[in-house]
Amino acid sequence: MSLGGVANRMKPTTADDLAQLIRGVDLVPSAELDAALRTPGQADLSAEEFGGLLVRRELLTGYQLE
Repeated sequence: MSLGGVANRMKPTTADDLAQLIRGVDLVPSAELDAALRTPGQADLSAEEFGGLLVRRELLTGYQLE
């Protein structure tokens, strides 16, 4: 599953927006998503930067993020 179809309708702009979208399609376990959001310095990330963090942590693939 990818975020592509959903994200095209509601483009996330913040890390929190993206996290909410990911929760809605159940791509990443909530505990792991919460941990990524709590990482020091992550609070002010854009959706794009947060998505990159999730890919680096191997919680999402680049394809899923599209």
